[in-house]
Parts: sequence; C-alpha cells; structure tokens
Amino acid sequence: MFDFFQFCLNSFQSCFSNKPSFHNFVSSLLGFITSPQPDTVSSLVRSLSLKPSCYDQLQKFFKQAQWDLDQINFNLIQLIQSFAPLWTVHDHVVLMGDGCKVPTDAYKFPGLSKEYMESQSASKPNGHFKALNFEELAFLGCHQDEFFPLPVWTRIVAGNEEILEWQGLQRNTQPTQITLDALKILDQIKRSILLVLDRFYLSKTLLETIREYNQSHEEKLDILIRVKKNVKVWTPHPIDPTKKKGRGRPKKKDFYSLSQAFIDYEDQFQKTLVSWNGRRVEVEFLCLDDFYWGDLENPYPLRFVLVKSRKGNSIFVTTDFNLTGKEVVETYALRFQIELSFKNQKEMFGTFNSRFTCQALENFNLKAKKGTPSPASRVKKKDRRKVIETYKAHERYAQIALVAQCICELCRVKENRDPGYRLIYQRTYGKNYSLREMKSYLGDQIKSKIWDKAENWINRILGSKITSIYHPKKMILRSRDRIREIRR
Repeated sequence: MFDFFQFCLNSFQSCFSNKPSFHNFVSSLLGFITSPQPDTVSSLVRSLSLKPSCYDQLQKFFKQAQWDLDQINFNLIQLIQSFAPLWTVHDHVVLMGDGCKVPTDAYKFPGLSKEYMESQSASKPNGHFKALNFEELAFLGCHQDEFFPLPVWTRIVAGNEEILEWQGLQRNTQPTQITLDALKILDQIKRSILLVLDRFYLSKTLLETIREYNQSHEEKLDILIRVKKNVKVWTPHPIDPTKKKGRGRPKKKDFYSLSQAFIDYEDQFQKTLVSWNGRRVEVEFLCLDDFYWGDLENPYPLRFVLVKSRKGNSIFVTTDFNLTGKEVVETYALRFQIELSFKNQKEMFGTFNSRFTCQALENFNLKAKKGTPSPASRVKKKDRRKVIETYKAHERYAQIALVAQCICELCRVKENRDPGYRLIYQRTYGKNYSLREMKSYLGDQIKSKIWDKAENWINRILGSKITSIYHPKKMILRSRDRIREIRR
C-alpha cells in the first residue's frame, strides 16, 4: 500500500518546474497526514519534526507563483478517474457542490466577507460574522455499498471583487462560478456529469450556461437541485386576454405554485421504497414535465419531482428527463456526503485553517455600513501583488489539504479490496476501514520511514530538513532514564 501512496505523490511531480517546489509540496502534504489536527503551517512543521527554517520555506511555497493550482486539480482528477470507483446514474458521473463559510477572528485576510447565520448550535456563530466563503466540488465514490466523497476543487467565492479585477478576471455569481468549475471538470474527464446542488444555486444564469454548453458539446451537464416549496412555474400556453376578469393589465402567463400541486394531483402520486442515508424509507412521488421556469421569452423546460415523506413535502428539479422519481430522491440523499466531507476536513485535515495575513490590508470592519469601500479597494498599487499572493495562498493551502484527503481515501479503497487483511488501527470490526484509521496508519508509516536509517524516498526529500532534537528513540531513552531515577 505504501508503494501506491508513493505513486500517488509522484503523479504530481509534473506540476512543478523544479525539485525544491515539489519537495515542499510533498512536505506539506505529509504534514497534513501525520498531524493529528493540522492548524496553520507551523503544525505541519511540528508534525514532521522539521527545522524552524522550513517554516519560512513553506510560507514562500504557498505564496510563490512557480506552480499552477489548475494543474494540481487536473492531475488529481486524472488520479481519481484512474483508481476510484465513481458512482454513475444513467452514464452521468455524480458531482456534488456546496459552499462552506469558515468563521475567523483575523482582520487582515484577503477575501474576507460579511456573512449572516442563524443557528441554535453553540459551536456556530449566530448573527453577522466575518468569514472566508469557500466553494467545493466533490465526486461521489462507491465501494462495497459504501458511499464516500472525493473533493477535487475549492476556491474562495466572496469578498474578492477587487482582487479579481486587479488580475483582469471577471467575478461571477456563486451559481455561475460553480457551474463554470463543473464544466472545467467535464472537459477533463470527457464524461457526462450530474451536478447535485442545494436550493441556493437555482438561477437563470446557471440554466442558461448549461443550455449553451449542452447545445455545442456531446458530453452533457445536467443538474439536480432541491427547490423551495413555494416555487412558482407557468404553463407553456399563454392566457387568452379576452378571458381576463377584473381590472388591470392582462397576464402574459399563468403562474402556478407547486405547493398547490400536492393537493391538485394527490391521486396521481406513486408509492415506492428508497434508500435514504442507509435506511429504507417509503415515499410518494410525482413527476411533472408540463411546466416551465423562467421568463416567457426565455423558458427553461425542467422536470419537477414532488415527494411526500414522513418528514414533509419536498420538490426537486432536474434537467435530465430520464431520471425517475426514485432515482432523483436517492441521488439527492447522497448529497449529504459533501457535508461529511466538510466535517472531515475541519476535524482531521484542517483544510480551512490557513492563517496567511497581509499587512498591506486595513482591518476588516464588521460593522461597516452597506456601500462602504472594502479594505482591498484602499490598497496601494505597489502592494497589490502582496495581497494577491496572500489570497492565492489560502486557496493553495486548502487545495493541498484536499489532495491529502483524496489520497487517504484512495489508499482506503485499495486496502478494502483485501477482506482478509485488517489494520491494527481499526477500532470497530466493520466491513471497511474508516478514513481516520487510514490517516493514522499512513501517519505512523511516514514517521517510521522518516526515522529509519535505511535509504527511502521520504528521507531523500526530508533528510536535510529534519531536526534530531525530537528523535523518538531518544525521547524513549530519556523517559526510561527518568523512570529509573524516580524508582531509586
């Protein structure tokens, strides 16, 4: 398995123009795996027992422009496509998308935005707070009836208007940006994609972007979104103006609230059993294809799926008319895997714990009124390069953490194929290993390779960077001597 782990790391060597940059990439990735709970660059240095001078090297590595983040994403997608069992629905690879707001106490982070949240949980902020708003895309893998996420793409999508303008880039809305990123992944894998999103992302620009792409390409991009219960649609036949009653202008189209459809079409619902988070649940569904969403001049034909369950009524919308009601419910239920991915990233890999500050920025004012210029708009022209480097460092830090998570998932899938082998770190005797167990196993294997006197590929990369102060064998001998002194 460790040979496969080495192969995964070497597959990213082509992304770097020189060996020192690749060695820093490997050092940071090994730090994400060996550290119990990574937190900033200093935790990566401590987990590998590196010299203090390596801290400045890694800081420069995340900020330098000698390697391209898009090339890292491309190689990661190729690695996942080669070794991961991806879940497909009607020859469409399932791709999940969502956003993650990361609260922070810092005041000089580029890309900070003012967010709002109402939560009853004590661990989450309540009200207005400053945060980094990340967007993430993840494949859905399936192995031995177990589903797991494979995150491949992340970026900051809010608070970066001025930074993108300095680089000559156009800022898009979050629904449009996540669609464009999904199209980039589609061009790489050359397979049709079913993009599963939350209700926030349904917009006219998203549907227009998808329609323009599907008309000119063989591979298709379809979406599956849960919409609000009070969504209004309209029939394709305009209203006859002569039948107008009362005062006012005649209506151009007949709006219809789908919440009323649960009553009007009550006798047409079909019952079925679906798999919902590992449980068999009985639901009732109805597919409606005779309604449109959008403007009368630019209509969007969609399939609306109405679902009744014990928890209440739900409405789903998709651009793929081949999906049945049962497939829609089961596929959207698997979208919760990306929420579990956020949990693993925060608890085990510290994906969003970067602390890159820029002194050229002014302090972010959370109580600023609407229309107040952002701190980035008041940066001097000579300091813009520093702000851009710091902004990219946050995205690169998060992306390398995603690479570490995906490699651990691939190693876990590879070892699960041998049913007669069990890791000593497995706490429960389940059918498959957990991600935490595989991360602990790889972390201990990496540390044993570091302190092994034999020649290996890790020592060739980290040999000159490791300090001998925290050698584990010396620490054991010191503790034994201390115990002997106490016994005397």
